[in-house]
Amino acid sequence: MTKLRDHNILFVVNSLEGGGAENSIRHLARKLVSNGVPVFLCALNKPEFDSKENRENHEYALNRKWEDGIIKTLRSIQEFRKLILELKPEVIIANCELPELFVALSAPLKSGIIGVEHTSNPWDGRKILGTVVRLVLKIRSADWVTVSSNQQKIWNGSKFPKYIANPINVDDISHVSNNPRKVVFIGRLRPEKRPEWAIASALEAGLSIDLFGDGSSRVDLEAGYANHPESVTFHGYTEKPWREISKDSILVLPSVYEGDGMVAAEAIIRGQKILLADNFDLRRFNLPDENYFKSRGELTSKLRLWDKDESNVFGIPEEVSRDMRIKRDIEIVVEHWKLLLNHQSKLANEERRK
Repeated sequence: MTKLRDHNILFVVNSLEGGGAENSIRHLARKLVSNGVPVFLCALNKPEFDSKENRENHEYALNRKWEDGIIKTLRSIQEFRKLILELKPEVIIANCELPELFVALSAPLKSGIIGVEHTSNPWDGRKILGTVVRLVLKIRSADWVTVSSNQQKIWNGSKFPKYIANPINVDDISHVSNNPRKVVFIGRLRPEKRPEWAIASALEAGLSIDLFGDGSSRVDLEAGYANHPESVTFHGYTEKPWREISKDSILVLPSVYEGDGMVAAEAIIRGQKILLADNFDLRRFNLPDENYFKSRGELTSKLRLWDKDESNVFGIPEEVSRDMRIKRDIEIVVEHWKLLLNHQSKLANEERRK
């Protein structure tokens, strides 16, 4: 990996404190740095933490906040371009839609570009903008990586993606809490995640539910279930939610669609009992049919069954948990990324010689 040690690599993400994708890329970037690869990570949205510590970890955050308007976003693009001039990255990796936009508008012509697809429904609600951005990336001959094992192509892209799983830090999910047995929801509180299904089904089954996550639906959900303070608990964004969850609790994931489904993968590695929405994205985890539900009514029925049966109902088969642990091992994922980055570095060198 001598070639990689000689050239800077820049990962671009939405935030340094966020969902599974952000945490996973941060874990990957730090592991690559520890392997001697000159990797830097840029978050487009400013978090609330010590920037000095981030700089020491090769991490930067732009002076932008979530849902800032067009003027502040344009200023952030200028800030991003200054960072690129400072770091002079040979390869830039864009994770998710906003990073794609920034990279499409800012990446130097001689830099290699890799886009990472984290969802099966990209640019939801902004398809026109997404079409333009991905056309620019196509013209720039961007390579694509998908974190979903069942994804065959990239929307509006010209290349077939390479599958590389998101790594999972086992240390972050192995802690077992002594908190009471409950129904659990982990994820952004947004319509496509359907947290209201989890809440309503838990209440109908006479159970308590803990929700870990934040998002656009949180205010309405808290108002709608204000009369159930003892049964419905909103914890907000929690960096390491599994540390608050007992091993005999059950995770509910009612999403309309998912990208990688990091929460499901983490639960499978933990051996946590789990119920998943029956859709194409979540079926790829290859759990038994009993772990899936097609409707909210079926979810309620299965939660009642779980409440009555404290055995291994809706548990994770050992072979599925073992295979997931291997697939998400950081050492294996890092080797896949090294090969891809080495290939992109070679292409960038050839381009510079022209």
